[in-house]
Amino acid sequence: MKYLGVILSILSLILLANAKDFIASFGNGGITDYKIIDNTCSVYVINYEKIKNSLPQALNQMVMASIKNARKAYKRQGDGYINISTSTQVINEKIIYQVCGDIIRRK
Repeated sequence: MKYLGVILSILSLILLANAKDFIASFGNGGITDYKIIDNTCSVYVINYEKIKNSLPQALNQMVMASIKNARKAYKRQGDGYINISTSTQVINEKIIYQVCGDIIRRK
């Protein structure tokens, strides 16, 4: 089940990356020559009790929403969202989920 979530996330990233010349990657996307335009983070606060049965799906949806928002906000300045990383912290039965990455312009 854990691997299914990872596979679905990767497939979703590939589909999003196919949107006209916008790269989304957890690494550098194979790009070696680029300029970082901005760093962006999305933070989500989740009530664990409400979604404990569908947590992996919810986390994947949040990653996808973050990529979509980054692409929408920076489509004129940048052409990629790379070095995407996630972090999770649990506080008082709430999950704080953070998705961060670099908006880049290929040279």
